[in-house]
Amino acid sequence: MQRFGATRVFCAVVALLGNAQMPPTLLPVATVMLPAQHCAVLAATIIVPALVAIIATYNPTQQQATAVGALGSMRAGGGVIALLIGSICDTSFAGISYPAC
Repeated sequence: MQRFGATRVFCAVVALLGNAQMPPTLLPVATVMLPAQHCAVLAATIIVPALVAIIATYNPTQQQATAVGALGSMRAGGGVIALLIGSICDTSFAGISYPAC
């Protein structure tokens, strides 16, 4: 990341993540979905360190701590929301039912 710059890496990774989501949508076959999912996971693992590097570069000390804390909490909230949206879509559109807890 230091070689290319955090902003360039972040933009490239966001583009990779967006492009990795298209093939499974257009052709829902396991041979297409698995490599696309691997690309999406690799891109998602690089996004947070790139964001931390951008925050460290462009923010003063106090704002830097606030921004990194907000990034951590947004990441956790995003994971919960993703699971909820996925289960709602599975239940509504795919006919998959989950047992009651």
